[in-house]
Amino acid sequence: MYKWQQRNNEMAATELKRIKKLEEENAKLKLIYANLAMELDTVKWIIEKSFKAYEQRIHCLSRAFRTVKTH
Repeated sequence: MYKWQQRNNEMAATELKRIKKLEEENAKLKLIYANLAMELDTVKWIIEKSFKAYEQRIHCLSRAFRTVKTH
C-alpha cells in the first residue's frame, strides 16, 4: 500500500509540474496574442487614416479640375 501511495504521489507531483508549465506557456501565449491584436488595431487605424486622407485629396482634385474645365 505504501509503495502504491508513494508512486501515486510522484505521479501527482509530475502532473502538477506539467500543469504549471502549461499554465506558464498559456500566459505567455495570451500576452503574445494581446500584443498582436494591438498591433493589428494600430495597422488598421493607420490604413483607415491614410485611405481617408487619400479620398479627401481625390475629392479636392476632382473639384479643382471641374472648376478649371468650366472656366
